[in-house]
Amino acid sequence: MNTRKGMVTDHRNHNTLDNRKSNLMNATISENQQNRQGARTGSKSGVRGVSWDETNQDWIVNVKGTYYGRFKDIEEAKKLAERKIKELLPYLNS
Repeated sequence: MNTRKGMVTDHRNHNTLDNRKSNLMNATISENQQNRQGARTGSKSGVRGVSWDETNQDWIVNVKGTYYGRFKDIEEAKKLAERKIKELLPYLNS
């Protein structure tokens, strides 16, 4: 795949070993980062945009650098994080 200047190769299925043409697409670095699968490595929540605050014993929702609140219930935090991800990371929904 030829990658244009300022673009990177993105793997649709998140498997960097799967280099079939149907799995590859040109993307900006921002788009590629949006396409990242799931939560960060070591996440206690397992939910992208939701982290655990050990001091306050609650879940924090933070998407794209913006704080959206604290929750005792992980399901509430997850719902808000998923809604904000859909709003703020449009490349994932295209």
